[in-house]
Amino acid sequence: MNYFYGFMGFLCLLMFLFPVFYYLQKGLLSKQYFSLVLFLLAGVFIFSEIGVSIISIILSAVIVINVLFYTFFSIRGLKKKKILNDPFTFEPSVSIVIAAKDEGNVIGDTLRSLCEIDYPRDNFNIVVIDDGSSDNTCFEVEELRKVFPNIILESNESSKGKAWSINSVISRLDSEFILILDADHLVDENILRNMVKSFEYEDVSCVQSASLVRNGSVNLLTKMLELEYIFRCKSIYPGKSIGIFVGSGGMFRRVDLIDLGGFNTEMLTEDVELSYRIYKSGKRIAYNCDITTFELATPDYKNFYNQRYRWMRGLWSAMFRHLFHKDSYMLDFRTKVQFIQFTLDGFVVFCFCLLQVYFFLGLIELITFKMQWPIFILSLNCIFTFGIGFWRVSKWSNFNYLILFSFYMIAHTYPFMMALIDSYLLKKPEVWIKTDRSVLVK
Repeated sequence: MNYFYGFMGFLCLLMFLFPVFYYLQKGLLSKQYFSLVLFLLAGVFIFSEIGVSIISIILSAVIVINVLFYTFFSIRGLKKKKILNDPFTFEPSVSIVIAAKDEGNVIGDTLRSLCEIDYPRDNFNIVVIDDGSSDNTCFEVEELRKVFPNIILESNESSKGKAWSINSVISRLDSEFILILDADHLVDENILRNMVKSFEYEDVSCVQSASLVRNGSVNLLTKMLELEYIFRCKSIYPGKSIGIFVGSGGMFRRVDLIDLGGFNTEMLTEDVELSYRIYKSGKRIAYNCDITTFELATPDYKNFYNQRYRWMRGLWSAMFRHLFHKDSYMLDFRTKVQFIQFTLDGFVVFCFCLLQVYFFLGLIELITFKMQWPIFILSLNCIFTFGIGFWRVSKWSNFNYLILFSFYMIAHTYPFMMALIDSYLLKKPEVWIKTDRSVLVK
């Protein structure tokens, strides 16, 4: 086991060094700054007994605190009762809104899935907003309109972005609720009946469903993403006292969306930013893990990197905008803590990787650090927490892949680290990078 963690630490060390040489070669990192970094690293090694110990204590504290969060949330989620069999009958009008740009290879399956929803045909429609597509997206939508007239096609002459596209239609719709979906998400036939039940409470502004990966068998990356989604959506999120809208699979009261001014078109993660404003308005988001949408995970690392890089920059930006602003008093302490924990998930993995670097350096006796227990305790917690998720979805065979999840954590940390460098060191502007659906395998 020591050699395994040592090897992982070596890979982490290469990952941490790569951005330094990359930006140095690109001329984006000054030689003076590079010299300062080397000087600080040399200082840490010279005073390793003190410096490394202090840093390792901080890293270990971050890991242990989040292990406690994960354990608490996963156990608490088991105690929440299901509401799908509730006799509450409610069939309000619903509009399913999909903003699509170049989604021709995936949107057909999604629309066919939506056409099979068990819900009164007079009470729901499907609004597809073609956001300046250059492929066959419009053709796919038009073909399905011939057999399902409840589909409405809106078109933008040029790409305006998901947030702008959704904002452009919500005030013109006459439905009571809006379900927002991505173009690659398949749904269960009872999704609308089950989601509206959670709106029995007036303070619920949004209901967020769980999401799972449906193409996990394509390659190792999609399998790791399948495991991550199970970990988050079926184990951790059910135990949280707050829900967060994550871009797809969320149903809203349309009037609340209008009152809040819709989505912020300047944010990379307009979904999470809206979640902050919902809680500040005195309303809340209900998370229902018993309702699930099924999405396509990207099978190539380039799109995975771009997606996670965008998420990281957007999440941190939204957190600083709302938690460190003069109106942050509108959020109670518990809500703030859970928003911070949600945002810092990537930071926990970053600390995990950095601690493994220290373990590797200690193993080859460059420093005296050889503390292994924080790494070990996080590994044990992952087995427990993943186990609850696997139990919920009845996929015990996924345990066979857990040993490989450590490598995925390194792959996940790299875009997180680059996002921090670009945001707070190089001050790069935020630019939306769309996930290329053409690489998705059905």
